[in-house]
Amino acid sequence: MRKVFSVAKWEYLEKVKTKAFLIFMILFPVILVGMAFIPALLRLEEESETKAFGFIECNISIFTDFVESIEEYKTKNNQPSYIFRKVQNSENNCEANKSSADKFVFDKKIDGYVLIKQVATDSVIMEFRGENVSNVKDINRFENKLNQIISERKIISAGLSPELVESFRKKFEIKPVKISKSGEEKETSFMETFWSSYIFVLLLMMMIIFTGGMLVRSVVEEKSNRIIEVLVSSCTADQLMAGKIIGLSALGLTQIIVWGLLGIAISGPVGASFINLENLILIFIYFALGYVFYAAIFVAIGSLANTEQEAQQFTSYVSLILVIPIMLSFQIMNEPNSDLVKILSYIPFTTAPIMTMKINIVQPPLIEFILTIGVMLVGILIVIFIAGKIFRVGILSYGKSPKLKEIFYWIISK
Repeated sequence: MRKVFSVAKWEYLEKVKTKAFLIFMILFPVILVGMAFIPALLRLEEESETKAFGFIECNISIFTDFVESIEEYKTKNNQPSYIFRKVQNSENNCEANKSSADKFVFDKKIDGYVLIKQVATDSVIMEFRGENVSNVKDINRFENKLNQIISERKIISAGLSPELVESFRKKFEIKPVKISKSGEEKETSFMETFWSSYIFVLLLMMMIIFTGGMLVRSVVEEKSNRIIEVLVSSCTADQLMAGKIIGLSALGLTQIIVWGLLGIAISGPVGASFINLENLILIFIYFALGYVFYAAIFVAIGSLANTEQEAQQFTSYVSLILVIPIMLSFQIMNEPNSDLVKILSYIPFTTAPIMTMKINIVQPPLIEFILTIGVMLVGILIVIFIAGKIFRVGILSYGKSPKLKEIFYWIISK
């Protein structure tokens, strides 16, 4: 065991000091936070300058009310966000007015224009026309205001009070409350449940891909430099493989601790609320088992590859498997007890991420925990056994990559 831990220590210290590891460890949380919050902040940010739009109304008179309602939107400088110009060169010719408005757009006099046309008593066509129609925020604002005005007019024409009708429209939300057999109740939400599950699966996937890739590149580099021959002369292939897996696992644990501390420091109590402390131990167990399972696979892959290109090709196949739980995340959220989820829970390649998500949504029976953990343990033993067989021969094999027939022979041979 002393040699195993010596290899693990060397592997850990060599990798933890690399620039790639340090950059990824700090950069990934920053990118993750940016992807989650920056778009939302940009949507909430007010405009810096006033935008000019046109307005065409056909068989309806709504322009004055619309302009008054849109005045509530202001820029950062407290100026109107929008200025609307009514385009009406021809009194009853909607197509002629559209042609004029189109010309204003092409001449850069306006950013676009709103067209509203009443085609029947209860039917209205609304369009936003322009060269750029991707500004969803502006279009949604215009749509909401126009619908609000039309609705109020219908209410008044029916002899009803707008305030009374608004009281009828008041919505009451259903608050989801998760209960347990112990009688505890917890008010929760979809986003809280989703992120408390999704974030651990995402961390597991990213950690396996990155640190596993580092391990594969390390083995390939040691093979190409013939360092692996020196290492094998000092310890057995099994000791070398075990040391690399332990060192890799310690590296992954370091990442998780740093990411966790950064997450708590950035989000504070809000971020902590997304973590279900009741299931944290179980999540950690599945997390660790899943990580060791894939670490052994990457060790075997590293021993097979002779070049960086081959290593990337092999690791990409494993990465595709890791993406499956991410793709099925909403399916797991909506139907955690479906047949598909149950089947994937007992496949070692997907057991860890699937169960990590599932236990935050429903409380599986004890027998399911025992069976899935047992499946992972058996899977780890099988993978380590196969990886050990491949590793012993693969680390000293050079030149052309072995074929499946050769790999199978390595596995069954004594």
